[in-house]
Amino acid sequence: VGEGIHIIFDDKSGVNFAFDSSDLTAEAKSNLDKVAEIFLEFPDTNLMIQGYTDSVGNDDYNLKLSKRRADAVSKYIADAGVASSRMTVEGFGEAAPRFDNATKDGQAGNRRVEIGVSANKEMIDDAKAQAN
Repeated sequence: VGEGIHIIFDDKSGVNFAFDSSDLTAEAKSNLDKVAEIFLEFPDTNLMIQGYTDSVGNDDYNLKLSKRRADAVSKYIADAGVASSRMTVEGFGEAAPRFDNATKDGQAGNRRVEIGVSANKEMIDDAKAQAN
């Protein structure tokens, strides 16, 4: 209760993007199909869709690009049947790199979307009731 899960994709299961793009790759779509199945199985969860960019370009542009990336993921999993009312969508630009932006590989890794998962009110209330 009160804790969530932050899903961090690795390089084989990720939701990454080409430079200056918010278009989902075929690999990202395949990975999101699997994730959507899980979210459909556990409807008492809320999802935080968080977009990021590398450090190339100006901050304002990257913030908007990261939001478009998060929006693309949100729309894709909503189209797969996951209720959009369960989602909050945010773009963080280049604010939280996971990899070194000084390298091309690091930049590619930072062009990503991550998903946070938390219990909704009903799940929290059920957990509290069971604990008592």
